[in-house]
Amino acid sequence: MLPGRSLVRHYASLAEEQDYWDSAARWKRYLAASDDRLGGLNPPLGRHLTNIPLIMSYVPRLLPTYRESVIADDEESEYELAPVVYLKWHKMVYPGKKHPSIRKTTKVIKQLSSRDRREIYRISRMLPDEVVFHKSFQWTPEYSDLWASWLNSKELDLAIVFQ
Repeated sequence: MLPGRSLVRHYASLAEEQDYWDSAARWKRYLAASDDRLGGLNPPLGRHLTNIPLIMSYVPRLLPTYRESVIADDEESEYELAPVVYLKWHKMVYPGKKHPSIRKTTKVIKQLSSRDRREIYRISRMLPDEVVFHKSFQWTPEYSDLWASWLNSKELDLAIVFQ
């Protein structure tokens, strides 16, 4: 602070000081709409929380309830399945050495429902890739039984395929 200067600001005229107080009152009314202490209501003109129209503190309101999480249906969004995952699942579920090619796999995946793709992905994660795609892989009916029980327990799918 410079010597001879005061910490208090003085206005040149009473009109300038009145402009300041009027501005403070306007801003206080403007912020009152979102001030939680007032319940989101503007106070009537001339009424304030205090006699001094200064903005003493500001308490923002909580977010509205529309921000709550929405429980999404699995069928609302299309589930993408990689062809390699389908091949792994096919090798786990079906015995033998005949398995579809990548080209055939992509066509088959398009015809499956989103729920079926999710279940195929779930079953395919039960074994690591190295075990399934190794030459010494021995097929067991465990995963075939899982798939059969899934098919028996699910409701019928209505599939509309655009090609």
